[in-house]
Amino acid sequence: MKIVFLSILAFACCFTLRAQTFHTFPTQNGISSPFPTQSVTPAPNRANTFHVYEHTNGIRNIAPSQVIQVQPNGTKQVFNTRNGIQEITPVQVIKPMPNGGSQVFQTQSGIPNIVPSQTIQPNSRGGIDVFQNTNGIQAITPIKSIQPVNSNSYGVFQNNNGIQSVFPNSVIQRKD
Repeated sequence: MKIVFLSILAFACCFTLRAQTFHTFPTQNGISSPFPTQSVTPAPNRANTFHVYEHTNGIRNIAPSQVIQVQPNGTKQVFNTRNGIQEITPVQVIKPMPNGGSQVFQTQSGIPNIVPSQTIQPNSRGGIDVFQNTNGIQAITPIKSIQPVNSNSYGVFQNNNGIQSVFPNSVIQRKD
């Protein structure tokens, strides 16, 4: 599940404003926690690269848990890290689709699978929907939706049988 959510965070980060920091806050009954659980920040010395940090009690870990690299063609590669050092092969590849949106591919030894595991598409509410794929066939209803809550934050809503939850499970906030 960690990779699934991080791909959403990566897509939101790269889809909106590229040189921003984003924090993820868990929510309870729609009220977000004061402490973030994750953050995505631009890498200090590498263009088109982002570091994903885990937080414990709101305190950011020293080393990133993942690295996201954005290729010139818009493809995003997600790499795990060990002690802050990026692994050689990506665990996930997110490829843009010609009609908008992206497809998420898991990898085997760094090679993307033939069929996508998820599809990310813009929705009519100004956000994005995440669809699970089975054998390359996209589900009819999204499993998650990311909706703008205000100018600096997005709510991540779980969907159950196509019905969106009333309150977001987490909130992604842009830090200026």
